[in-house]
Amino acid sequence: MTDLMVLWAPWPLNAGPLQKVSPLNRHVLAIALGIALCLTVGASLVPLFVKPATTPCAYFSTPVRFIRIDSVPVESRRKTYRFPVVEYSYTVSGKQYTSKRMFCRDSNTVSVDWSKVERFFDDARGGTVVVAWVRPSSPESACISPDIEFSYSVMSNTSTQCRAN
Repeated sequence: MTDLMVLWAPWPLNAGPLQKVSPLNRHVLAIALGIALCLTVGASLVPLFVKPATTPCAYFSTPVRFIRIDSVPVESRRKTYRFPVVEYSYTVSGKQYTSKRMFCRDSNTVSVDWSKVERFFDDARGGTVVVAWVRPSSPESACISPDIEFSYSVMSNTSTQCRAN
């Protein structure tokens, strides 16, 4: 017979024979395990009944249909770039609108990453669904870029939480 080596045991190995657990301790243990089970099951069911808090949307997104996609030359220090000039239609609450606005904010200066502008032309002309941003309080005034830094969004990358109906 070979020697048996124990690496870990829940009781001291030299403690002698195991003692019986008293009935009172069994009831306390059963109550504690029952409470732990109820808390675990309850915590796992919370997402089914509690809706997460939603933040109000500053803008709603709505898909656009481009009527016109053109460009104007913009002089830079080293190069002349083409900036989009667009006209598009969009629908909010069953009513159709048109807009020519690129930026939601009125500003004399904007920040432009020209590679984003090139991607915009590719997406808009290629049939990718670009969205306009619409303030809930004024659906007649839409824009493509909500900030003074040129950007745009496509429908597949926008949250359904803030979509116009």
